[in-house]
Amino acid sequence: MKKALLILVVAAMAAPKLNAQDDAGVRFGIKLAPNMSWFKADTKGLENNGSSIGYTFGLITEFPIGASGNYRFGTGLFLNNIGGKYLRSVEYKDVIDGPVLKKDLATDFRTSYIEIPLTFKLMTNEIGYMRYYGQLGFGAAYNIRA
Repeated sequence: MKKALLILVVAAMAAPKLNAQDDAGVRFGIKLAPNMSWFKADTKGLENNGSSIGYTFGLITEFPIGASGNYRFGTGLFLNNIGGKYLRSVEYKDVIDGPVLKKDLATDFRTSYIEIPLTFKLMTNEIGYMRYYGQLGFGAAYNIRA
């Protein structure tokens, strides 16, 4: 009991000095974001039939560049789930030698990608209690499910 109390007192005294992340070091984070997507088919007979709601989630890491900490290289690993809807007309005969009938078939289409973003984040020094950010880059994605 005395050892636990001693550890608790030492941790409470050290708490003001502890920071989860400082401005100069490597930063880690989690991303969770909704997205909206749709498909446009190049195949004859397929038409766009609306959009679909998806999501992106994953881990983010930023590494400082230079001594000032105003520039950072960012990367991570994301799972993107996107989708869309399309419509196609199908002709068929209900009975042998019967009339040709048409029916519209709606399909919901979903895909998943693993994405590795490569970005540069630019930050200003504090201007009136605020910092301004800009982020430039691209993400390379690999389809894992269609």
